[in-house]
Amino acid sequence: MLPSNPNLRYIIQNELSFVNWDWKQDKGSAPIMPFINSNNTVPQNLLAINLSSFWITDVHPNTDSSKIVNVSGVLKLAMCPDRSISFMGINPEDFDIYPGFSSLSIRFEGVYLQLKNPQKERLLCMLGSTYLTSRGDNATNPWEWSEFLPPNLLEDDNILLLLHYPSKLSRTTIEL
Repeated sequence: MLPSNPNLRYIIQNELSFVNWDWKQDKGSAPIMPFINSNNTVPQNLLAINLSSFWITDVHPNTDSSKIVNVSGVLKLAMCPDRSISFMGINPEDFDIYPGFSSLSIRFEGVYLQLKNPQKERLLCMLGSTYLTSRGDNATNPWEWSEFLPPNLLEDDNILLLLHYPSKLSRTTIEL
């Protein structure tokens, strides 16, 4: 049961959004997006870092249930050595790539709920859509086209996002 609070919309938007957090991909899985370091645009001593930002864009309390809230949001993933991704952008479905920078935005809709466990863990369960870059036939370099051509984008509308939030947030306890 969610607490009755006239500021619930504000609380959800501000407590569950985050900016410039690290992200990583499981080892052995296909990379989610390319990164181009052609012409040595990124100095060798600077590695591209993976940054993520997530914004709750809309909150609609569910009139049929006091246990869940409908929410919308945007997750932006970036690979860059010296930038931040502190803004959502004009078109939240953008995919940007140029030497030294890649970013991907994913729009999500889903529900927010508070679990009845002793930790009072909070959960966002969302389904998203975006345009992902197509991969080439070369398994060792699936984006060899990326140094010469603009990306070929394919729509993917089956992206699942589960965010687990403890009752008290800290940067090290959120799980993507």
